[in-house]
Amino acid sequence: MSSRTQRYISVIGLLLFLWVGSFFAQPGDARTRTPPLTSEIAFVSNRRGNEDIYLLQPRRSGPLNLTNHPADDATASWSPDGQFMAFRSFRNGDAEIYRMNADGTHQVNLTQTPGGDTSPAWSPDGQRIVFSSDRTGNDEIYVMNADGSNPINLTNNRASDRFPEWSPDGRFIAFTTDRDGDREIYVMNADGSNPINLTNNPEDDIHPAWSPDGYFIAFSSTRNGIAEIFALDLETGELLRLTNHPGRDAGPVWSPDGSKIAFHSNRDGNFEIYVMNADGSNPIRYTRNLGFDGYPAWRPPFREPRENPG
Repeated sequence: MSSRTQRYISVIGLLLFLWVGSFFAQPGDARTRTPPLTSEIAFVSNRRGNEDIYLLQPRRSGPLNLTNHPADDATASWSPDGQFMAFRSFRNGDAEIYRMNADGTHQVNLTQTPGGDTSPAWSPDGQRIVFSSDRTGNDEIYVMNADGSNPINLTNNRASDRFPEWSPDGRFIAFTTDRDGDREIYVMNADGSNPINLTNNPEDDIHPAWSPDGYFIAFSSTRNGIAEIFALDLETGELLRLTNHPGRDAGPVWSPDGSKIAFHSNRDGNFEIYVMNADGSNPIRYTRNLGFDGYPAWRPPFREPRENPG
C-alpha cells in the first residue's frame, strides 16, 4: 500500500471519527443534554388523559405514577421529612385535600367539605397544612392539623387568596391575592395577621416559593408581557428576573439545598418540567410528553420515618 493511500485512509478514518462523535453530542441526545437529577421531584401530568401525581427519580428512566386514579389529582406538597405528600383531588366530586405515603399508598381525605380545597403546603415542623378553600364562598387561606382536624380561616377577606407557602422558619405565610384588583404576592404572619403586599405591580404575580434560607421568594409574573420567573430579595427589595423566554414559565420551587429552581414551561411547545440554577442559568428540560407536565415539588432530604399523622 502506497504512503498516499495510507494517508487517504487515515484522513477518512479521522473524518468518520469526528462525524460519529458529533452525532452522539447532538443537543437532542439526552445522554449529553440531561444530567441526572440529584433528588426526586413530584409533578402533575395529564399524559394519560386525567391529572395524576407523578415522580421523577434519579435512577428511573421514566416518571412513576403515584396516584393512578380516574379523577384529577394535582398540586402536590411534601411533608418536611419526605415521608408523606399532600395533594388536591376531585375523586369525591369536590376538590379536597388528600394525604398519602411517599410511594402513593394510604391515600386519605383530610378535608371532606362541600367547598373546593386546593393548594396544600406543609408547615416546616410537619404538624400543620396550609391550604386554600372556597367553602365560605370565595377563596381563603386556611390552616389545619396534618391529620385534617381543626381548620382555621386565616384571611377572611372578600378577595381571592390562593397558593399559600410557609416560610422556612414557620413564622410567615406567602400567598397570592387579588385584593388590590390584580394578583399580587402577599406575606402575613402565620396566624393571619399583618398581611403585606410584596410585589405591588399592575400585572399578575402568582405562585410564591420561599428559598430554603428564607431570603428570597420566587414567583411567576406577567409584568413583562408573558409569564416569567422572578425572585424577590426580601432583605434589599431587589427584584431578579430569572427567565427571559418567549414561552410561559410558572410554578417555581427551590431545591432543598437552594442551588436549583424547578418550574414548568411551554417554551418547547407544551408544558414540561425544567430545572435551572438559582440564578436562572442553564435551564434543562426533564420531561418529554405531549400532555401537560407542571407544578413540580422537590422531595426534601430523607429523615427517619415517623408515625403516620392520623
